[in-house]
Amino acid sequence: MTNSRAKLDGPLALTLAQAWHAFTGYLIFVAVARALGRETYGDFTVVLWAMTTTEAFMTDGVPKAVSFYTARHPASARSLLHLGLRQVTLCAVLLGGTFALAMPWIAERLWRDPELVTPGRISALDLLAFVGFAVVIQVVNGLHRFGRQAAIWFTYSTLKMITVLGVLAWSRDLSTVIGAYVVASLLGSIAAVLLGRTTSIQGREPAPCQARDLWRFGLPISFQALLILALVNLDLWVAKAAPGSTAATHGIYGATATLARALFFIFRAFGDALFPAVARALSSGDAAGASRSARKAISLLLCLLLPAVGLATGSAQTVLPVLFGDESYGMGGDLMRFLAPAAGAWTLTAVSTSLLSASGAGKQALLALAICALGSGIAIHWSAQISGPMGAAQAAAGSALGSALLLGGLAAQRLGRVWSLSAVLGAAGGGLILDQALHWWRPDSALVFVYGGLCYAVIVGFLWISGAIPRRAKA
Repeated sequence: MTNSRAKLDGPLALTLAQAWHAFTGYLIFVAVARALGRETYGDFTVVLWAMTTTEAFMTDGVPKAVSFYTARHPASARSLLHLGLRQVTLCAVLLGGTFALAMPWIAERLWRDPELVTPGRISALDLLAFVGFAVVIQVVNGLHRFGRQAAIWFTYSTLKMITVLGVLAWSRDLSTVIGAYVVASLLGSIAAVLLGRTTSIQGREPAPCQARDLWRFGLPISFQALLILALVNLDLWVAKAAPGSTAATHGIYGATATLARALFFIFRAFGDALFPAVARALSSGDAAGASRSARKAISLLLCLLLPAVGLATGSAQTVLPVLFGDESYGMGGDLMRFLAPAAGAWTLTAVSTSLLSASGAGKQALLALAICALGSGIAIHWSAQISGPMGAAQAAAGSALGSALLLGGLAAQRLGRVWSLSAVLGAAGGGLILDQALHWWRPDSALVFVYGGLCYAVIVGFLWISGAIPRRAKA
């Protein structure tokens, strides 16, 4: 297998793993929505995404630094694993404790719902339970063992599905369901350590860095991850307290937003795979190779992502009621026309941020994200006060597009030509065609998944034939 083929297979393997993670995750979301009801489900999404956003500070900082050093010093993989576990455990204790202590203020002042204090504090335990998984997955990533990384993701996702669905079989309590996520994270950490340590992480040389080096490298990335997920979820939190929002309407907003975010969590894996590849190429002085790898992977990303956005916007009015078992969820179709493009744009923002960090411009990326967060917060809050939850969704889409353009431009300035015009135009056109085709006609039943999948396959196939998707080099 050639290097070019391997660089394309890495993102694809991780994308498949993330697709399974999203699929099982959304099975859980659907089961929780049906079990808890529309009103409580909105609270579930608020707490869960707050937990996920806070957790990003821990999982994408020091662990990413461990991946960075492992890519350059694979013989020190095991020493880096141990160093990373100690530092991330410390971070989890401090961050989780702060989150739990701040929960009364968050629930009462921001969410305007004091009943969310207890489930919010339980969710803080997930940070500590997730430590093992967070570090091992990045060591394996740094070693370029993408197949093993995908296997760890598959295992964790499956264990989480079994655990949460098992709890739902006997409990409908919000705090208990959140607690099931904590147990699933602990099981995932144990599985990650067993799968990664015994088969992939063999290097025993001393660590090439100290703890302060991991923090120096990782802190900007931690803040980047925190800002990115805050940007992704800001509209959900604002919409809960927006004028005209009720428990029922926020349940619909939460369901729609959660479904749209599947695009982000599936396709952001491209950034995870590109980070060590670009970092390694640049460290060896191969700037042209780094740019070429980024361009090929981003072209593939665009040709998979933008048609998926069109699939989401075109089918939402049927998909939401079918999934969640209530025709009232169909009202989320109008929200999806803004939330799915927002999720796609946030994906491109996240991948561009990974490219900047891999090229050593992490602080520049952090400053840009901070500017985006400030602008998005103002825009979403202002729009929600005028137009309610719909205003929050509309402002989220506009903010996401602006952020993607800013971070994408900075990545191109740093690495050269990483965006292919033919891929951008072809993928955008494919997404628009798919959206219009599904609005023109689609089955009003579960067959919409089959029909939508076939339409998506046709569009992606056309993009491959046209050359918008980069071909693999022959061995």
